[in-house]
Amino acid sequence: MTRNNKRPFSSLGPEEVKNLFHRLKTDEKFCRSFFFGGENETFSMYQIRKYITGCVVSTYKYHISKEDFGTIMYEKFWDDGTWHVLDTFSGKSLDNWLFTVTFHTITGYLKEQRIIKDVRQRTAKNTKVMLKKQTPEGCKMIIDEVMPKGEDRDLLIKIYVERENEDLIMKAMKMDSNEFKKVKEMAEHYFKFRLVNSNYVYEEYVITDKSPRCVTTSVDLEDAMGMFVQTDNIFSDVFGVNLANGEVEARAMDFISNFVTNILQWNERDIFIFTERRKGTKPTDVAKALGCRRDYVDTRYSRLNAIFDEKFRLWWYSHT
Repeated sequence: MTRNNKRPFSSLGPEEVKNLFHRLKTDEKFCRSFFFGGENETFSMYQIRKYITGCVVSTYKYHISKEDFGTIMYEKFWDDGTWHVLDTFSGKSLDNWLFTVTFHTITGYLKEQRIIKDVRQRTAKNTKVMLKKQTPEGCKMIIDEVMPKGEDRDLLIKIYVERENEDLIMKAMKMDSNEFKKVKEMAEHYFKFRLVNSNYVYEEYVITDKSPRCVTTSVDLEDAMGMFVQTDNIFSDVFGVNLANGEVEARAMDFISNFVTNILQWNERDIFIFTERRKGTKPTDVAKALGCRRDYVDTRYSRLNAIFDEKFRLWWYSHT
C-alpha cells in the first residue's frame, strides 16, 4: 500500500481501506504518522490539515497548531478506544469522507472555543420576501415552481407578477386593510416556508433575512472542501474515459445541444440560455443577447440545469 501524492486516499480500493483502518487501530507508529505526519509521509492528514488550518487563519486569524489539530482528530476517531467513527465509512470515496469528517470536527471545535458562532437558520418567520426586485417574468417562473395551485399562489401572482395595485386587489377581495394584510402575510409565509424547507435554488434571489445572521464558515473553507469532492463527469463514461478533457468537453457540448433539441424538445430561447451558460458564457452576455435582465437568465438556467441533470441521468441509466 504505497502512495506518494497530494491526495493519497483518493484511489484506495476496499481492501486497502480495510488495511489502513486496521493499521490505525493496531499500529501506534502508523497512527501517529497518520494524524500528526508531514508532507513526506505516505499516509497522513497533512493535505487536509493544510487546507483547513490555512482557511481558518485567513478567515478568523486563528492558528490551529499541528499538534492541536492532530489531537482533536485522533480523539475524534479513537473515541475512547472504540474507533466507532471508522465504522461509519460508507465505502465510497475515502478522500471525501475524511475531509468531511475533519471539516465538521474542526469547525465544531472552533464553535466550542467561541471562535466562530452558530448560524441562525433561515425560517419563514425570520425572513422577508423581496420578489419585487425580480422581473415579473422571473417572479412567475419562481412562484409557479414553488407554490401549488390555490388562493395563496393566485394572490402572489397578482401582487408580484401582474403588479396590480394592492388597494384595487383589496377592494376586489372585499377586504379592509387589516384583513388584506393578514391574507398577504399568510401567502408570503407559505411561500417562504416552502422555499426554505426544500431544495429550490431561488432562496438567495427572492428572500432575505430580517436581521443579520452570524457567519460560521468562509467561502475559502467551502472552496477547500470542493477540492476534495470528486465531481463525477458522467460524460466521460459516455464518450470514453481515455479522452482528454478538451475532447470530452467538445463532444459533451455537441451531445447536450442534440439532447435538449431532439429529446427534451426545448424551445430556441431555453436552448440558447442553457447551452451558452453551460459553455461558460457570462449571464450578462446571455441576457444582452436575448434583450432581457440577468436575473431572468440566472433563474431560468437554474431551473433548466436541474431538469437536464435529472432527465439526462434517467436517459443514461436506461441506456446502460
